[in-house]
Amino acid sequence: MYQDRRMNPEVQPKAERRRLSAGYKRRIIEEAVRCQHGELGSLLRREGLTYAQIANWHRHMPLET
Repeated sequence: MYQDRRMNPEVQPKAERRRLSAGYKRRIIEEAVRCQHGELGSLLRREGLTYAQIANWHRHMPLET
């Protein structure tokens, strides 16, 4: 069973973290605030983000009203 598995000698490149600009974060926060019931999940999936990220950005970068 274990003898059939072979080690892959290829080294996989290390993934880089995404660096998101302040303008992108502000645009996403503004869009999230305008979301109706059930639309926020779609926004998060489309952008590959989590609710915790949006909440953290919102806390540190409040919108001017």
